[in-house]
Amino acid sequence: MKFKSTLLACSLVLLSGCSQRFQDVNATLSEAVLGADDIVMTPEQIKNLPYASAYARINDGAQIFVVLAFAEKNPENGEMQYKWMSSDRAMFIFEGGRLVKTIGLYGDNLQGATHEQVTDSSWTTQYDWMPDYRYGYRGEVTRTVGGEEVIDTPLNRYQTQKYTETVRFDAIDYVFTNHYWQSQSSGRMVKSIEYLGPQMTKIEFTVLKQPSM
Repeated sequence: MKFKSTLLACSLVLLSGCSQRFQDVNATLSEAVLGADDIVMTPEQIKNLPYASAYARINDGAQIFVVLAFAEKNPENGEMQYKWMSSDRAMFIFEGGRLVKTIGLYGDNLQGATHEQVTDSSWTTQYDWMPDYRYGYRGEVTRTVGGEEVIDTPLNRYQTQKYTETVRFDAIDYVFTNHYWQSQSSGRMVKSIEYLGPQMTKIEFTVLKQPSM
């Protein structure tokens, strides 16, 4: 599935009508950084938009609203990538439920993240960051299974399995931990809390309306 650019433009126009704040296309991320009120959508607003949608929160700042702009296969590994966009065209790109790239965030951006599975509970990873072309940082990931948790969204209540992934970069002696909540019925990721890298931005992401398969 791939949305045409005209549909993307329409989605942003629709998005602009959901709140007075979106009249200024530069409002979304600046408000997230400066600490304005959360964007809160009603179930009716979410249902009426003909696009998948999600909430994102950056470094515990204001909650922002994003829509799915593109869903297409990564030509390098055949995995589906879901590209979510804010009203000011910042982008969050997920693959397999994990954040693999960001575009247009203030400060650091994740240029790319790749994973090489070793076992079901451990694998190697490589992170690239911008600005300053900080490429090729290799890390080790350890995954642990947590308990079952209920995640409520405006449209659904999900029974989920929580996973924790610890990412260790020996070369720079740093560790950070990401968290994921996966729907037990569909296997899709419902929520995640991830860091772009060591001592970098935290992204909390909650899917409101899931993409079509």
